[in-house]
Amino acid sequence: MPTTSLGITYPASTGHARMWEHFQALADSVNDLITSGRVSGSRIATQLVTGDSGSVTTTETSIGSITAPLVAGRIYRIRYVTRVGTTASGDRAFVRIREDTVSGSELVGDSWYLVNPGAAGTPCSMEGEYTAPATGNKTFHLTLQRDVGTGTLRREGSFMPTYIYVDYIRG
Repeated sequence: MPTTSLGITYPASTGHARMWEHFQALADSVNDLITSGRVSGSRIATQLVTGDSGSVTTTETSIGSITAPLVAGRIYRIRYVTRVGTTASGDRAFVRIREDTVSGSELVGDSWYLVNPGAAGTPCSMEGEYTAPATGNKTFHLTLQRDVGTGTLRREGSFMPTYIYVDYIRG
């Protein structure tokens, strides 16, 4: 069957015996174009996480996750905005975005010194790019771990919710 410049198949002029099969193939081809957007900056998924997380120390722990429908070959921005609190001044929090699970491949990570125990937490935000190797749902985890200090960390969601976003960039 012939295809359009976007890779959508359509029936040849002689292939009309089972039109419903051609319409199903067309619908499947167009589905990715409709659901995932073609405009740079389009929001693909948003996750709002409210409430404080459980206690976090030296074990890397998921403090939020997002699942988004991605299309193979397209590039996406994964971004979070959160606040991290501690029980002891001088702690350092390591925050990461990981693929699939808490121990999955690290997309991006950074650390922040936390100087105000008991306050509303330290603002933390970060983003990274991800190229989808396959079409389908993909999950990303926001993780937290204390790598310096003695306090107990937490996501400060009751003061300000955590936002996790997936945006289409290009491809």
